[in-house]
Amino acid sequence: MMREVDIGGVYIAPFARDLIVALAAFLPIHWVLNRIGVERFVWHRSLFDLSLFVCLLGFVVLMIEGA
Repeated sequence: MMREVDIGGVYIAPFARDLIVALAAFLPIHWVLNRIGVERFVWHRSLFDLSLFVCLLGFVVLMIEGA
């Protein structure tokens, strides 16, 4: 069951937690992909980054929420 997080009297949606976890996973993966030169094989860099983040976010939601 998803529950809000109370931070100083402000309720934060559980999806915000999922976004932060996905971002924390995205940054090192993005750095590694840049270092090995994956952008040479990508047509549109921004779309690739967005799709990678969305895939990671979906994975995080499935793992945390237990779907």
